[in-house]
Amino acid sequence: MSAQALYGSVVSMGLHAGCLLAVLILGAGQLGAGAQDQAHSATTQQTPEAWLTSGPFVMLRGMWSGNQLDFDAQGNLIGQADTLPFGLSAMVVQQVSLSDTALTISGTRAGLDFEDMPKKKGQLGLTVQPINKKENPKVIVTIARDSSHPEALHAALLRVFSVGIDDQLTQRAPDYWHNWLIDHIHPELKMAEKAVDRPAQPPAGIPLHPGKVTPPYLAYSPSPKFTAAAKAAHFSGVCVVGLIVDASGAPQDVHIVRPIGMGLDEMAVSNVSQYRFKPAAYEGKPVPVEINIEVNFRIY
Repeated sequence: MSAQALYGSVVSMGLHAGCLLAVLILGAGQLGAGAQDQAHSATTQQTPEAWLTSGPFVMLRGMWSGNQLDFDAQGNLIGQADTLPFGLSAMVVQQVSLSDTALTISGTRAGLDFEDMPKKKGQLGLTVQPINKKENPKVIVTIARDSSHPEALHAALLRVFSVGIDDQLTQRAPDYWHNWLIDHIHPELKMAEKAVDRPAQPPAGIPLHPGKVTPPYLAYSPSPKFTAAAKAAHFSGVCVVGLIVDASGAPQDVHIVRPIGMGLDEMAVSNVSQYRFKPAAYEGKPVPVEINIEVNFRIY
């Protein structure tokens, strides 16, 4: 296969016309004090090195790019940094060193890989793929130490990193990731979130007889682009994206239903957001419906 011939395509659409599901958009607020105290306790009971290497990878909470990231003693980024897709924000820690003035963490960047993740919930089967070292050399993260408050280092560390995908990172992830992360990684958060209940009856304008609905017709679908990391790794697969096609034929509430990783899920969401449809119709009138679309990233 040639890595030069790359393109993505829409494989299929699944129509759900019986009712319109309310899409939960979580706020970017942090967890309650109890959950934060529990997470902080986990770091203070371990050395920084032991905590950072307690899982196969860590996540940079701010999805910062760059090979040198410096933080103050409170865990605030010094200067500015561009951001990466959530799926490319992983890091494999290789070395941790502690001095009187700073904690320095070095490692390699990695992308999330959901292809081999088992169907059972949780992140035991979640793995990462290394990102091309030529394009992404070793990343070095430095967190300053406050000699007068040495205990502050643990809180700063928790503000910068998540071991795996923790519950706080799940709540602060991009909106289109929230439902999938809660369903498959942290289902316990369903009990804590302010969920929007599904209505007992379809909202006004939603057809009661799905069989009589003319499904939407895809009129415009630009080809999705590969991330540089996925292209370099020859990484491909199918991402399933859910959305609502409104009565004008525009996509709304685009979100991830089944991810693949390496930043391709974000590319799929961005791509599907540009789609345009001839809307679904019920008794000759356009109506909104919810559908799933498979976006196929293929390498030839």
